[in-house]
Amino acid sequence: MRIVLEKVDNTLFEWIKERFSPDFLKKLVGPYKEQKLIKYWYLKDYFSIDDEKQLLTIWQKHQYNNEYFSTSYSWDLIFLMVDSGKIWIDLEVIWERSNIMLDYYTDKDYTILWMKKDWKAFYTIRTAEEALLKALDLRCLEETKNFKLIGYTPKNIVLDKFSFSSELFFKYKDVVYYVLVWGKEKICYSVCRIKK
Repeated sequence: MRIVLEKVDNTLFEWIKERFSPDFLKKLVGPYKEQKLIKYWYLKDYFSIDDEKQLLTIWQKHQYNNEYFSTSYSWDLIFLMVDSGKIWIDLEVIWERSNIMLDYYTDKDYTILWMKKDWKAFYTIRTAEEALLKALDLRCLEETKNFKLIGYTPKNIVLDKFSFSSELFFKYKDVVYYVLVWGKEKICYSVCRIKK
């Protein structure tokens, strides 16, 4: 298992950029170009892959050599996890938005978390839902409206030196799913594992 939470800065980006071919760099398009390059660098290093085409191919499957991986980006951060089982992750920088967003979740949802209706609670639920959304291979964020938060348990779990402080339980189509969450003042991240 490996978990990486990295702040992207220009020095790191330039150093990693030198380790890829110009053709590979041209394939990195859209937002989060820097985070994508760092993601590929960690996968290249972790799996000892020298073939850049193979590196692009394994990302499409989120799997290599019987290990699975997932990545999330938020602002200037990248969160990457590699594990022996299927995993899906989400990361969010906690920041204040329109207070109308806080009403996206019900008072009952916040009560289940034993938290007041604030941005930390909002992102605790939001990252858990987005990790679950990825796990269920649902493409539309609106589908999270069909997730019902039914429980919360404080936890003290450490995975590869990363702490998780709670586990949220969601019901979706009569199946209960579990998502590990950790949040501090500035960031919140979640991991969803579905056992088959």
